Amino acid sequence: MSGAAGALRRRLPIALGLCLTLAAFARNAADAVVDRPVTVGEGADLLAAHAVAQGRLPCRDLACGAAPLYPFVAGPPLAAAGLGVMGQRLLGVALAFAGLLALGAALAQRTRRAEVGVAVAFSVAASPHWIGAVVAGGSSGAAVMSLCAVAAAAFSTFRAVPRAIAFAVAGALAVGCAPLTAVAIAPLAAGLVAGVNGRGRRALVVCVALGVPLAGLLALAALAPPGAVADLWGALAAGAATRTAHGVAVSMLATSPGAALALVAGLAALPSLVAARRVPELGGLAAAVLGVAVAAVLPGEDTATLAPIAPLAAGAGLTAAWTLARGGGSPLRHALWLAPLMALYQPIPSAGLGRADAEIAAIAEFIERAVPAGRILTPQPAIAAAAGRRVVRGTELGANAVLAKGRDEDAERLHLTTLRALAKAVEGKRPRAIALHRTDDALDFGRDRRTGARHPTGAIRRFQRAVSERYERAFTTRSWAVYVPRAEVDARR
Repeated sequence: MSGAAGALRRRLPIALGLCLTLAAFARNAADAVVDRPVTVGEGADLLAAHAVAQGRLPCRDLACGAAPLYPFVAGPPLAAAGLGVMGQRLLGVALAFAGLLALGAALAQRTRRAEVGVAVAFSVAASPHWIGAVVAGGSSGAAVMSLCAVAAAAFSTFRAVPRAIAFAVAGALAVGCAPLTAVAIAPLAAGLVAGVNGRGRRALVVCVALGVPLAGLLALAALAPPGAVADLWGALAAGAATRTAHGVAVSMLATSPGAALALVAGLAALPSLVAARRVPELGGLAAAVLGVAVAAVLPGEDTATLAPIAPLAAGAGLTAAWTLARGGGSPLRHALWLAPLMALYQPIPSAGLGRADAEIAAIAEFIERAVPAGRILTPQPAIAAAAGRRVVRGTELGANAVLAKGRDEDAERLHLTTLRALAKAVEGKRPRAIALHRTDDALDFGRDRRTGARHPTGAIRRFQRAVSERYERAFTTRSWAVYVPRAEVDARR
């Protein structure tokens, strides 16, 4: 009886911790899914997923987005269920939570203390800003799941070859959904190889673990149009000169305070890890630091990169802290100083949207009901996805698809566009409808994809003049206005 009571005392805190983690994640996810504004990146990922379900391929038939493999992951389930923005968000948070649990389980197995796994999962799941980054990133949920699976394979103590296979498959998926996570895969592979005996088996594990993700990167580079990789890099780096180190640090800390502080605690254990030759833990810390460094170098990619890196940072940091407490007692006693800092988890103010996709759904319903079949023009691809319409060629990435003046040939090759090309399309009345923001024209194709700078005033005015002269407002919401060709307005009334 006393043995059963002791087992209950040991397991009860763990069970309560899991319940608390699930409750915190569910609360934050419900708010993020319903209330966060729909980003252009989300819309572009959703439109690409729908395109794949229709047989069109990224890079070949439309522009290469920042997550070239994600449409193949999300397209079939979203298309089969007929889901839009809300469905994509629910899929993303479900994948992220599954990855978080897998990483926590692997760390609990490695440390033989379930508290470590539970603490890792809670420290990340409790942050509304982290879940907001998962939602806003579109493909971030799949990236979180796959990178967590990579880390779980590296930290786990199961047989080497099955772990290497899991590492390779998850690594290829991670690179395909968030290419910059490739910087974290190599250090984690070192931890995977460290647990393998024999040169032949080590060589096999290295080839499997790194060969598949590398082959995926090479295949992407081969299939993408010339200049696509450079264009994507430029788009991610846009605005780097305007971001301060303080601004980047605040963004990182706000995304997941627990993960950031756990990483700091883990770095304090570096001397002990080096002395004990704890290669997996060192590899985890190196992977987390490199991931954070990439987010600092590329401000345009900060939260999208930090979303998958945050669980890794929390896991590597708390596992490293555990090595300082192996002599007995709580494995987390050297990280208890983090507890008061949980006050840094601040809720995100409500956007007051009701449902984030309400305006998108209303616009889509109007287009389906009142606009003849044909392509539409909008800086928010989610509108086209919801309406079941294709967009004007070159605008599949929405407001992020416009190159600078004079780059028409590059735009044609990369399946992008220029403001001059859009003005000509509007002047020719090629879009069957145009959905634009009612206030800020900079959101309506007004910024250069590479630099983030506003396009010349003359080019913007030509586009706006073409819309006002050849189209007339036919439908409005709080933030959007839908225009149709002037000759068709009276018939719709």
